This record gives sequence, C-alpha cells and structure tokens, in this order.
Amino acid sequence: MPASAPSRALYSFALRKAQEQFDAGNYEEAILACERLLKRGEIAEVLDLLVRCLLGLDRKAEAGVAGLRFADAAAAEDPAKALDALTELIKQLPDPALILRRSQLLSALRQVELARKTTA
Repeated sequence: MPASAPSRALYSFALRKAQEQFDAGNYEEAILACERLLKRGEIAEVLDLLVRCLLGLDRKAEAGVAGLRFADAAAAEDPAKALDALTELIKQLPDPALILRRSQLLSALRQVELARKTTA
C-alpha cells in the first residue's frame, strides 16, 4: 500500500466498503471490491476477506488459491501471526496445499528460533 495519506484514506474506505458488502452477505460484490484493492499488491487483510467471501460462496478451490496468497502476504508481515491465521483457515478449508504451506511456515519459524538460541 502506498504511503501517501490520501491513498491510505481511500484504501481504508474501500476496505470498509468491501467488509460491509461481506457483512451484508453480498459476497460477489465484496469479491469485486477485494480484487480492485488487490491491484495495489498482495495485502494480507484484503486476501483474508477474499478467502472468507469465496468460502461464503462455497468456491473452495478459489478459496484455497487465495488462502495461499494470504499465507505468503501475511508471512511477509508477521510469520507467527500468519501461522496462526493459516491454522484457523485450515480448520474451515483442509486443503492439502494450505496444509503444506503451514508446515513450511512452521519449519521456517522453528529454524529461526533455533538459530536465535544457538547465537544467544
């Protein structure tokens, strides 16, 4: 997301509108809003909403793909938080690719933790 204030305000407004569409059960409209926001780049909170919209429409294959995108975007921001979110997503959508991505993320976190212990 660009750092300029007007862009942040516009982003926040657009995300709020997408969330309102989701809350109202207008999943298709929310998906369109998410896709417009994602033209700015892979944004974890938008991808999370997109996954929930796709699950609401029972479009599981697409939700799995969006879930992988979410995992990658979230891991770039906060790997531990991404792991928790991915674990919760897998409870709703036990997709093999998501399970594999969670295992990879868990392994990476453990390697970082081990490296931290050996250098301390």
